[in-house]
Amino acid sequence: PCVFLRGRNSATLCRFPVKLKETGFWTAVFYATAMGGGVAGGWLAQRLLDRGYTVNAARKLSLLICALAVVPVFLAPYANHVVLAVLIVGLAGSAHQGWSANLFSVVADTMPKETISSVVGLGGFVSYFTGGFVNGITGFILERTGSYVYVFAYFSGMYLLSLLAIQVLAPTLGAGERQ
Repeated sequence: PCVFLRGRNSATLCRFPVKLKETGFWTAVFYATAMGGGVAGGWLAQRLLDRGYTVNAARKLSLLICALAVVPVFLAPYANHVVLAVLIVGLAGSAHQGWSANLFSVVADTMPKETISSVVGLGGFVSYFTGGFVNGITGFILERTGSYVYVFAYFSGMYLLSLLAIQVLAPTLGAGERQ
């Protein structure tokens, strides 16, 4: 078993061979780290709102912090120890959860109450649908390069690009500022 990959190319892509019984521990470390991000992301946005930030500023600043926290994931393939690799990828997982928590709130901040569940459902559908393409892109990159370097480099910037898209599509969130 490997930290970065399981499958037919795991021998070439495996950076840190670990024993099967150790994978549970490292998986738990990753998920525990990621779990904290969802709570922290929601806490951060609420803290900013409590300090007088507008919904727009609080949400987008929280999203920006989460997007920036994903960027170091491109360093994971260069980690010299499994602990460092898991912590780097865990930080990205944590930031993803914080991003996700705030993105769900963006829907609540911008959509009429009656449409929130439909918009979230549509967003989930699009996310899972595009996830197939992401898996394809990842597989293509791994097949061509035999390395996670390009995969992590590519995806480390996607959250920042997504935030840019949010800014372009919805320059002002929370038109009906909630208190």
